[in-house]
Amino acid sequence: MWRARRRLRAWWQAGAKTAGPELARLARAVEVPMNDLLKQARQATTFGRFWQWVEATRGAVLPVPLTGALRDLRTYLREGVEGS
Repeated sequence: MWRARRRLRAWWQAGAKTAGPELARLARAVEVPMNDLLKQARQATTFGRFWQWVEATRGAVLPVPLTGALRDLRTYLREGVEGS
């Protein structure tokens, strides 16, 4: 995650606030939908605020492929979920 943060900071500082292949890679790396990431990047006045939003949002709204979700569910059922 620290690598993704470093790359995202470099992208943000360069002012590259347009959609493209690099943004798509970054969005996948931080588990945030690309359109939402772009919108927040344009609105953020500091990288710190932008990163706070990423941390609060990551993984919460990104669709998960059904095959991966089913695989994870089977693993959790077989091995148990930590904390339960």
